[in-house]
Amino acid sequence: MPVIRKLRYFIYCRKSSEAEDRQVQSIETQIRELGEFAEKNGLEIVDIIYESQSAHTPGRPKFNEMIQRISAGEANGLLVLFPNRLSRNPVDAGMIIYFMDLKKLVEVRTPSKVYYNTATDKAFLALELIFSKKDSDDKSEHVKTGLRTRYLKGLPNGLAHIGYFNDMTREKGNRDWYEDPVRWPLVKMIFEKFLEGTYSVRKLYFIARDELKLTTPPRKREGGKLISLSYLYFLLRNPVYAGFFYYAKEDGEVVRQDLDKKLKRMITEDQYWQIQDMLGKKGRPRSQKRNLLYGGLIWDEVNNCAVVGDPKFQIRCTACKHKFSYINQDQCPKCGIKIQNMNRPKFKNYVFYASVKERKSPGIKAVSIEEKKLNGEVIDYLVQNFQISKGLADWALRHIDEIKDKELQENKAVTRSNEQSSENGQKKLLRLLDMHDRGLINDEEFSLAKRQISPIQGNKKLAEIENIDWVSEAKKIVNLSIEMSELLENGPFEKKRDALVKFGSNLLFNRGKVRINNTKSISAYINGLQVARSEIVGFEPREYVVNKGESGEFEGKFPALIALADDFRTIDWVNEYPFPSIALAELKELLADPTLKN
Repeated sequence: MPVIRKLRYFIYCRKSSEAEDRQVQSIETQIRELGEFAEKNGLEIVDIIYESQSAHTPGRPKFNEMIQRISAGEANGLLVLFPNRLSRNPVDAGMIIYFMDLKKLVEVRTPSKVYYNTATDKAFLALELIFSKKDSDDKSEHVKTGLRTRYLKGLPNGLAHIGYFNDMTREKGNRDWYEDPVRWPLVKMIFEKFLEGTYSVRKLYFIARDELKLTTPPRKREGGKLISLSYLYFLLRNPVYAGFFYYAKEDGEVVRQDLDKKLKRMITEDQYWQIQDMLGKKGRPRSQKRNLLYGGLIWDEVNNCAVVGDPKFQIRCTACKHKFSYINQDQCPKCGIKIQNMNRPKFKNYVFYASVKERKSPGIKAVSIEEKKLNGEVIDYLVQNFQISKGLADWALRHIDEIKDKELQENKAVTRSNEQSSENGQKKLLRLLDMHDRGLINDEEFSLAKRQISPIQGNKKLAEIENIDWVSEAKKIVNLSIEMSELLENGPFEKKRDALVKFGSNLLFNRGKVRINNTKSISAYINGLQVARSEIVGFEPREYVVNKGESGEFEGKFPALIALADDFRTIDWVNEYPFPSIALAELKELLADPTLKN
């Protein structure tokens, strides 16, 4: 070991991007100030060592190199701006004190204080390093508390992801997110194209880069550049766009948190997991239950059991043409090519419905029907038997309440008539009793006259109707008749499913064929339409319904439709209802009028 005759110093400078050092001068500033201080005080500087590294944990490469050089005797003093530049963890702090004990480190100097190799100064230096450790721990705890609050608020830590912006009007650490009006539609388009199943990630990357010109959000020092392939993978695997994210608690437990409800979702959670399957990534453990459009709505009338759906997720390899399931697979099992490297692979998703008994019976091939075919058959049935024009539906909705009011008035009139008849009957009976008591008529004459006074029972039918909410049922059916076919063809899954549930009719499955078993109210509605359309030419002329109905002429010249509605409101809600063709002659006569034809 070389003999050191005077103090020789290493200048050590450190700057970290973490919260603990954000108020500390840059490395250049530290080097300048310490260089001027050394020159002013005549200190011999062996080397200047600097690094951008956090001191929270041991393992700084430049610091460890400096300690080895001190151990080799190259220098015996350290010049730093503050003691906390040396360490914020107990291991490195102990190393500094230990080298002073070994007399390999004679002093640690700052511009404001010198820590000599004495018991007192070493104790003060140790306290400085311990307090810097405590200061870091306190700040770390404050940061963690703020992050927990932010997570519970529904926002991930850090900068907003592409497609969103940070609200820069709020203070740092408490900045909300809002939709980026420029990048939001572009990112959403990427998800939609990938879900089509005809674009590989690489092909989608070229579209995002060359056609959409999608750039990352501009930051203070970075951003604003065209999206990279790795960033596109990050985007597709990011659950934030489906409305949730994960964060780790202090004990290491990973917790799921829903995104702030005020933020719009680009995709549904089901679509997110579908994308992860397409990427060949299992993701976090989750339920394998899948929402099927017709799940629980079909009954096998031959085997007397439920019909269940079986979803298939397949891809055809672009290299060897082999078709395989892409669930939890990232490459073709036959030729080994990665899905992400395939050129425009075609992802196909199918759902087949089959009888539970046939699927579970060994040796029996279950007869099934594909969901697309099933949906098409249901739509055809609705268009032919259930759907009406919007003009006629609007007219019907306006008159349902009118019919209800008319019904109440009729009921009141009948009730008053019944009360009056009952009162008159009571008066006649009292007079007969008086005549019998006075001996004006005998017993036989009294009994004969009493039987001629019919007791008034009231209009039970109207009383029963009074207790049935047929108005809500009628409005529900009319609304469904104009929107259900369109929903089943083009609507989102949730609305399709809701429409089928509201429709309330069961689907009966029989060896690959499906028929619809309607409720009584739906049957009454459909039967009425069939009768009218079969017996009346031009029952629903489009222009007439729209134009005349809005002008008021439709209401005055078309009372027969109200009569047909009377049949619906007086439906037998217990027994099967035969829809009668009331006022058909009047309808025929009205439609035969040449002045009404358009």
